[in-house]
Amino acid sequence: MTRAQRGSTLIEAMIAMSVMLTGAAAMVGLNRQALFFNGDGRKMTRAAAIAGDLLTNLERLPYSDALLSNTNTSNDGAAYFHVSSHRITGSTPGIEESNWTPSVDHYASELPANWPGVTNGSAIAGKTTLGDSQLQVFWNINETAGPTYSYKQIAVIVRWPHGNSWRRMVVLGVKPGAPYIP
Repeated sequence: MTRAQRGSTLIEAMIAMSVMLTGAAAMVGLNRQALFFNGDGRKMTRAAAIAGDLLTNLERLPYSDALLSNTNTSNDGAAYFHVSSHRITGSTPGIEESNWTPSVDHYASELPANWPGVTNGSAIAGKTTLGDSQLQVFWNINETAGPTYSYKQIAVIVRWPHGNSWRRMVVLGVKPGAPYIP
C-alpha cells in the first residue's frame, strides 16, 4: 500500500471537525442576530404604523382643538421640535438615546374614548394595550402664525426601551390654519 492510498489521519479528521464546529458556531451567532433584528424591525414597523395613524387623525381635527394646542413651549424651536435636549430633526436626529426624558405637549392618555384611531385598547398597538408592547406615544405641537398664514407643525413620537436606552420613531406633519382672505 502506498502512502497516497491510505485514509485520512486522525489529525486531519480533527482539523476538519474543528473547522466545521467553527462554522456552525458562526451560524448560530448569525441566527441570534437575525432574530434580534427581526424583533427590532417589528417594533419599528409597529411604531411607524401607530405614529402615522395618530398623525393622520390629528390632522383631521379642527385647528382649534385642544389636542392641537401647544401646551409646552419649552420644546419649540425655530425650525425644530425639541424633546429634552435632543433634536427630533436637524443635524443630529438619532433614534437611539440614553437618559432620554420626554418634554412633550400631549400624551396618548389624553385621547378620548371615542378616538377613531389606535388607542390603548387597539389590538394593533400590541398584545392588548400600548403598555404591553412597552410603547410610549406622545406628540408635540409648534404653531407658526404670520400676517397671512397660520399652521401647526405636529411631531408624533413613539418610543420603546432598547437595551439600556430608548429607540424612537418620529413622524412629522402640518395642520394648515384658515386661509387668509383680504
